[in-house]
Amino acid sequence: GIGGVSMSGLATFFKNMNFSIGGSDQKSSASTDKLSKEGVKVFIGHKASNVASFDVIVYTSAISEDNVELLEAKKLGKLVVKRSEILGAVIELFKHSIAVCGSHGKTTTTTLIYRTLSFSGLSPTAFIGGESEGTSNYQKGTFDFAIVEACEYKKNFLDLYPTISVVMNIDDDHVDTFISNEDRINTFSEFIKNTLCFYNYDDEFCKNLTAKTKISFGLKEGATYRAKNIQKSKNGYSFTFCQNNNELVRIKLNIDGKYNIYNALPALALAHYLSLDLNLIKSAIEQFKGVKRRNEFLGKCLDLSAYADYAHHPSEINAFLSSKKRILNKGIVVFEPHTYSRTKVLIDNFITALSGEYDLIIYKTYSAREKYDYKGSAYYLYKRIKKGRKNVYYAKNSKELFSLINMLKKDRETLFFIGAGSIYETAKKFIN
Repeated sequence: GIGGVSMSGLATFFKNMNFSIGGSDQKSSASTDKLSKEGVKVFIGHKASNVASFDVIVYTSAISEDNVELLEAKKLGKLVVKRSEILGAVIELFKHSIAVCGSHGKTTTTTLIYRTLSFSGLSPTAFIGGESEGTSNYQKGTFDFAIVEACEYKKNFLDLYPTISVVMNIDDDHVDTFISNEDRINTFSEFIKNTLCFYNYDDEFCKNLTAKTKISFGLKEGATYRAKNIQKSKNGYSFTFCQNNNELVRIKLNIDGKYNIYNALPALALAHYLSLDLNLIKSAIEQFKGVKRRNEFLGKCLDLSAYADYAHHPSEINAFLSSKKRILNKGIVVFEPHTYSRTKVLIDNFITALSGEYDLIIYKTYSAREKYDYKGSAYYLYKRIKKGRKNVYYAKNSKELFSLINMLKKDRETLFFIGAGSIYETAKKFIN
């Protein structure tokens, strides 16, 4: 849908380039309203007639091959291109292009790279997979630097040819894309081979990547850029940013979760490599309050303090819940599985990641592009977890979910909504 973060930024970019732009979405939103005000023709609902007056049709991998607009566009002989292909063409317009890839942390890292360059006066252009305070998913700048997220789903990032790459981590995500770990490593190596690559030294798969030039970041000794003397505070972690054990600057994050050190390090490393002012870099990182749907405090829901997180892979869930350990024992966790294929292949990992003393509600699967599969369904996950725990529940719709939260709220203080699908909008409706 044109209102989504991946498409709306491109729509605005081409509108600013004086193209006539249109697009469709299944429902209206703040994003589609904003695009309409910018002069973009927005259609609510997918209809074959929507594509008639346009020359180029751009689609994402979330669109099925039998989509009526896609079929009509091909029938009419329109130029039909994937979003990744047109994004690849866009970044070719820039002198330098920075692409952030990996299984986890892309949006936060992309935002932090944008901030470090922006605070340093470089005026970069950015296409980001999320929004934060003061930073939307598209940031207009000059044609010197482009900063983009590079998604590995269906190997789409191979349509991008950046000059600089950042590899956050390589995990067994997108199980319907890669046939093996070797395939996964080879594909990432193909993506970064002609780039200056910043990679996670602490990730075992990242170490096996091959690139034109590699620069490492991490917490372990041996990384070129490293976080040392790590300390925990109320709102996040602080650490000393070092280059080859040379202490450069002390950084205090205002985003919780130890994993955010890994999100900050490549932004710091790249900025230092570009010889940007350390004090400006420090300000850019320390003033960052987080991305929407990433450890986001939503407000009160039935007198419970409610948080939302985009975590939809077991590693992400474990990292998020670990960051909330202090308050988790008095909490309710709502998890919305994202796709049947991921749940089916990683089900044992999900069961481990969702273990704990808190009340757990498994919410109906966000199927995205996939057809129903019982062994990968939210209900099957619930039945598997229920075997070993009493305080596990299942909700098949938002009404049931609200009733369960209301029933469980006694003696609870916090409420966590976890998932990458519709759970965020559902949570916000509960808050409102």
